[in-house]
Amino acid sequence: MKKQFSVLMSLVLSLVMVLSMAVPGHAAGITPFIPDLDLPAQSFTQTVNGVTVHVDAPEGALLAGTEMRLTPVDTATVQAAVDNAGSVSGTVVAAVDISFYLNGEALEPNEAVAVTMASSAIAAVSNPVVVHIDANADQVSADSGVERVSAGNVQGGVSFSGKKFSVYAVISGEETTDRITYHFLDGNGNPYSFLNRAGQTVTTQIIKNGESLQEIPAPGLIDNQAFNGWYYYNQDTDTWGDLVEFGKTITVTETKDVYIKAHYGNVIYVTFWQYAAGKVVLERRQLAVNENTGKASMVMSSVTVPAPKTTLKFMGWSLVQGTDNSEENGDTPDSRPLLGNGSVDFTEDTNVYPVYYIGRWIVFVSAGTGMGADYVESYFLEAGSSTAEAARPADPTMAGYAFDGWYTVPDPDY
Repeated sequence: MKKQFSVLMSLVLSLVMVLSMAVPGHAAGITPFIPDLDLPAQSFTQTVNGVTVHVDAPEGALLAGTEMRLTPVDTATVQAAVDNAGSVSGTVVAAVDISFYLNGEALEPNEAVAVTMASSAIAAVSNPVVVHIDANADQVSADSGVERVSAGNVQGGVSFSGKKFSVYAVISGEETTDRITYHFLDGNGNPYSFLNRAGQTVTTQIIKNGESLQEIPAPGLIDNQAFNGWYYYNQDTDTWGDLVEFGKTITVTETKDVYIKAHYGNVIYVTFWQYAAGKVVLERRQLAVNENTGKASMVMSSVTVPAPKTTLKFMGWSLVQGTDNSEENGDTPDSRPLLGNGSVDFTEDTNVYPVYYIGRWIVFVSAGTGMGADYVESYFLEAGSSTAEAARPADPTMAGYAFDGWYTVPDPDY
């Protein structure tokens, strides 16, 4: 139990008064002896579990030599206490036991001290509320007393003052406007757990007007079906809504509960082969089938493979298998049709093979290394093309110089 410093001081003064009454001559005006207590202004700063606490104690609040100790607190237990309190509501984003010790013994300040709590989690809350838990770190329970503390916002945290110290917590605050509580369900309809921005395990997101949903990890396979995405879901009618768009601003006009469920469907596998002849698998993509169209799609340019020779350029993927000669001498544009590098639809498991075109690279050297000129990308000319067919790049710029043109003979100044 922490001792109240003011009580200790009262005991000292009472003892002095008793002694003074026994001193002969006191009635004649002899001044009694009062111990000289050293109570300087002091400041303390410590960090625990990402929460930084700074305390400014005025003169007369704490004895010289006092130290501050911070003890981490289980936020789940504090959350249970907050939920049971009824006087406040919100999600606990930070909690810490703040204590003061002198010569190994806990004590309380004789006067109120100024406290600042700051962390990235607190900074992310738009309306933080500070509460005091009437228990030390190892004593907190769901039945612990919770008292709201008058506090203000500061850069990255909150500030308040107090004389009684044990556990202090910052919660997300009471909402005075409408909000939507989004409940996330897994493929079987059970609450789906994930970490919120404060690093806590939750199954819901509470959104006010103008906010957006935080994207959460996708669950794994279920019954050999692939995860298609998070969709709005009506529990009463067992029907699906639209695909959820994470990060999109939401307009909230009423307080309500909304359910979001993991959607699964059939899959198609697209196998990308390392070599045109199909000898080594480079990558295999699992694509979810759209139930409405029966198709699965992907952007083909998301998978590439380096050209085996400098005289070749990787052009994309083909449904037609090539030969060993494809890596040696390249393909002609008409030999194996390209699927294109944009979005391609698939209706069944599919193999695709790399296509290389033979040609020459035109390398544009805009200036010497480190001279500050614009970088100009190289250009690939397919076999049978002439240099005249190369697309002229934009003229590069360099401070203090005027661009004069492109030459095939190197500039001796470079």
